[in-house]
Amino acid sequence: MEAQELQILQFREEVRAEFSATREGLRAEIRARDEETRRQMADLETRLRTLIAEGDEGTRRYMRVLHEEVITRIATIGEGRPLTLFVVCPRGSGRV
Repeated sequence: MEAQELQILQFREEVRAEFSATREGLRAEIRARDEETRRQMADLETRLRTLIAEGDEGTRRYMRVLHEEVITRIATIGEGRPLTLFVVCPRGSGRV
């Protein structure tokens, strides 16, 4: 009976050691993949910030073009007409 108990104890120790090694291997693999994921996320952040900056500049450029177009249209509409001034009176005063 003692021989069987000894074999069971040895088996338990072997299983414990194998599980421990497996856990350590998995932890190392998870750490490595975590680091790779962090590197990829940092690269994506850099690329995204670059794209956003380029898009912002494009939007500003387009806004300037539209602004210039509006100014040109307003000038064209106003050509040949005398300048009209609008007087704003306080509410209810009835005076102009």
